[in-house]
Amino acid sequence: MNLLRAALYRPKRNALSLPILPSTELSREFEIAPEHCQRYQQLVAWKPGIASLIHPCYLQVLTLPMQLSMMVREPFPFKALGLVHVANEIDVYRLPEQNAKLVLKTKFTSLEKHKRGWVFGLRSEAYVDGQLMQSATSFYLARERHQEEQASRTTESSILPSINMSQLQNELGVRNESLCCTYEFESNSGREYARASGDYNPIHLTKVSAKLLGFRAAIAHGMYTKALGLSIALSNKNVGLGSINSVQLDHLFANDIDSKVTIETQFLQALYLPNSAQFSAVNHNNRLVQVLSSQHRSKTREYLKTAITLC
Repeated sequence: MNLLRAALYRPKRNALSLPILPSTELSREFEIAPEHCQRYQQLVAWKPGIASLIHPCYLQVLTLPMQLSMMVREPFPFKALGLVHVANEIDVYRLPEQNAKLVLKTKFTSLEKHKRGWVFGLRSEAYVDGQLMQSATSFYLARERHQEEQASRTTESSILPSINMSQLQNELGVRNESLCCTYEFESNSGREYARASGDYNPIHLTKVSAKLLGFRAAIAHGMYTKALGLSIALSNKNVGLGSINSVQLDHLFANDIDSKVTIETQFLQALYLPNSAQFSAVNHNNRLVQVLSSQHRSKTREYLKTAITLC
C-alpha cells in the first residue's frame, strides 16, 4: 500500500522554493515476531553465536513502514518514488533480543544541498524499557536541478558519513584470505530480500520492473549488502576492533556498554543481479573497514564501503 502511495504522491512545493522537512515524529510500540526475525537473520547470514539478538540492520526493516508513511504525506517536499539510498549510519549501544518489546521512533534530521539535488536524513530509534538500544539514520538523495535562485541562497556541504580510505588503500590492496569472501548474488536475491524485509521497490525485483525505472537489470538492496557484509565480518574469528576480538564483540553487543559501536556505510553504485562480488576488510586502529567490490576486465567496481568503529 505504501508503495502505491509513493508512486502517486506529488508534493505541493513550488519548484523555486527551498525544501523544508516536516518536524513530525512517529512513535509506536512493537513486539518482534520471532519467525519474521529469524527469516531475515537467516537470509543475511547472522552468525549463530548471537542469534538470539537482532541483527544491527534489522531496525531498518522494522521502521521501514514508518519511514515510508512519513514520505508520502504533506508537507514532505520530495517525490517518494525515485529517492536514492546513498548512506546509512547505525549506532549500537546494546542489541535487543528477538522477543523484545520495543518502542520505535522515526523523525527527519538534517537536509543539505547536493550537487545532484538534496540529501536528507531519516533517523530511527529503538527503545526497551525506556533505554535507547540503537539508532539508525538513512540518508536519501532527492534528485533535482537547482535553480539559480536556490543556488544563491544555499551553500553546499555534506551530512553523509565520511569513510576516509586514503590510509587504508595499500592495506586493502594486499590480499588477506582470512578477511576476504566472494559471494554470489543470485538473480532472485532482490525478491528474496523483499519478502524478508518488506522493501518491494520495483528496481530490486525483476529486470522488467527495474527497466521501467531506468535500470538495465534488477539491483541488489543496499541494506541487504550491508547486512550480509556485516554478518560475514563479525562471524570471522580473525576480525576485531583494535584489541577487541570477535568473541568479545559478542559480549559487547549483548550487554550494556559505556561506549557504542558505530557502523557507517556509503552506497557507491548499483550492484546488478546476478553478480559475483567480494567482501574484503582491513583492521585499522579501532576500526574495521569493509569494501564490496568486483573486477570487470581491468577495472574495479566498488559497491559499498562500511566502517565499524568502537567509540
